[in-house]
Amino acid sequence: MKKYLVLLGTLSLAAGCQGEFDSGNGFTPPAPDAMVQETPDAGAPPADLSGAESLYEANVRPIIIANCSPDGACHSSQSPAFVASDPSQAYDLIQGFKDTLFPGYESVGSLLLQYGQNHQSANFLADDIIAVQGWLAVEKMEADANGPQYSALQTWSGCMNIDDWEEENVANLWANKNAGNQGDCDACHNLGADGFIASEDSARMFKLVTELPSLMPSFFTLDATGSNVLINRSRLENVGNLLEPHQAHGAFSVDGNAMEALQRFYDKTKARLAGGLCDLPRY
Repeated sequence: MKKYLVLLGTLSLAAGCQGEFDSGNGFTPPAPDAMVQETPDAGAPPADLSGAESLYEANVRPIIIANCSPDGACHSSQSPAFVASDPSQAYDLIQGFKDTLFPGYESVGSLLLQYGQNHQSANFLADDIIAVQGWLAVEKMEADANGPQYSALQTWSGCMNIDDWEEENVANLWANKNAGNQGDCDACHNLGADGFIASEDSARMFKLVTELPSLMPSFFTLDATGSNVLINRSRLENVGNLLEPHQAHGAFSVDGNAMEALQRFYDKTKARLAGGLCDLPRY
């Protein structure tokens, strides 16, 4: 499985600021017993846990609740809704969004860590960052030990077929979609600015969407269960309708020939998935 250092902007998870975070190469997690810290009470975790799940419950879940869903708001209900108030569901729910928040359990490029720095009221302290890094490191060790276990978006990346992509003219139509006073999409997003890619170079755009977890959400995301892939229409609508924090973007309608082409491509990709015709995941 390919690994990438994600440097191409960040996915807009919800309204608020964007930030960058250098998670530090060469991080070596301490032993699990040494990583358990005193944290605010976030409800009793399930009993008899071990390994990465135990670390999440003891160290990370209270941080997530305090920063990503204060008072039961924000990402308990707002997309992506990865925070569960029920302790018995918390671990499985955030795991369902691993493609979005921490692809491959890598700290480098993790949107959870990036947005934890300065997104809305989120403010991960130094100890919080260490706790999240330690948990992700153990998750990665356990995943590597168990062999390849592909998530829904990873599998989808291998189902996407460049012949279908080019037959539907997806790249050209989105590159030339007009966004009012901001011009066509590729004027700003040719290199993947703000986590969205639009380019007339069809092969390059296909490669970036299928191989970089940070750019896959340009067009595709997960449903509330984290197990099924959908067209990321809600994100596109938020931008096109100038909802916060996109007030300075040019307005556009999501519907039209570009969306119709994307829908046809999505349907073909879904058919390849159902027919077992996918290649191996591309990331």
